Amino acid sequence: MAYKTINKNNRTVDVYDDGRIFQHAFTGADGRKWKGKFIKQANDQDGYKLVSIGSGQGFGAMFKVHRLVIEAFSESFNSSLQVDHINGEKSDNSLSNLRMSDSSSNGRAFRSKIKNTTSRFRGVYWNKKAKKWKSDIRKDGHKFFVGLFNSELDAAKAYNAKATELGFYPEALNQLS
Repeated sequence: MAYKTINKNNRTVDVYDDGRIFQHAFTGADGRKWKGKFIKQANDQDGYKLVSIGSGQGFGAMFKVHRLVIEAFSESFNSSLQVDHINGEKSDNSLSNLRMSDSSSNGRAFRSKIKNTTSRFRGVYWNKKAKKWKSDIRKDGHKFFVGLFNSELDAAKAYNAKATELGFYPEALNQLS
């Protein structure tokens, strides 16, 4: 496992590429020495992993683990962008699962299919009036009509082609197998 050392909240921490965070030993204001250790991670209300850095007692500042990992390892880190979990799993903070993304791309990247829809694919639904499978896609507030199809699979393939044309991440495509 690779790691990079960074400073956060006046403390030195090692950020590992698998998402673990090690806080180095320090001497407190009261003169007591504190041994370094891996910081216990907690979940925030949205399911992201958090660590407290800055106090041996757990009262330091809170940092999101995925942002620490990408900040430590990525030359493309930009604090104004979002960090996208490629596989959609918020607790998987391994470097290979993270990338910088703008808000709209991050929202399109990995999304579960909406429940209670007529199709098993994203962007595809049964059109009762036409008695065909309809496909459409949204980007930046615009809805694009993809087409009407005799088969659900053909509609999903067309959705994927349009999503690729519009620059969606591969994770936003329908899994056709």
